[in-house]
Amino acid sequence: MRYVLEFFTIILPHPTKFCQYIILLIENFNLYSDEDGVKHIRIKARPNKWHENDCPFCHKSCPAYDKHSSRPTTWRGLDWGGILVEVEYQTHRIICLEHGVYVAEVPWAYPGNRFTKDFDLTVAWFAYPICCARFTLNIVKGQP
Repeated sequence: MRYVLEFFTIILPHPTKFCQYIILLIENFNLYSDEDGVKHIRIKARPNKWHENDCPFCHKSCPAYDKHSSRPTTWRGLDWGGILVEVEYQTHRIICLEHGVYVAEVPWAYPGNRFTKDFDLTVAWFAYPICCARFTLNIVKGQP
């Protein structure tokens, strides 16, 4: 992480203006194998400070309702060449004036989901031809 910050300070004259557009910060990662020999990488990430208290529905910044949870939440990501990817963050709740109390939005997952956005979109992309084929088959058979 230190090398990334050094790169930005050398290349960009005002790195803080550029960092407003980075919505995800990786704090740490851990590469390990489970008892079955399957390799995992657990990435400890967090939203940047400008997006830390965003409402998951209207995306407005809201005041915090409580502190971070005692246990970190884990999201399943796409595999990296046979390595299972997990993204971890200690979530907290916010109070939105329009929607009420909800868990603050994380930029890598849809609200209420335990999979990353790229995982969900890839599954939907793979499932689309199956749905179209079934629909076409039902039309050919004359079924609704």
